[in-house]
Amino acid sequence: MIAERAGLSVRSCRRHIAELMDRLGARSRFQAGVIAVQRGLIGARPTRGQESSEV
Repeated sequence: MIAERAGLSVRSCRRHIAELMDRLGARSRFQAGVIAVQRGLIGARPTRGQESSEV
């Protein structure tokens, strides 16, 4: 699904994910996401209800 949304082949997508995980020192995709948010590389998505409570 990630490859399809990104417009990549599955093989290319797996390679990119592996490179990112290596650079971040992550052992799982979940851990890579957590590390990326902690480092400010990506923003955390608002949880349900948060987007409507912001004015």
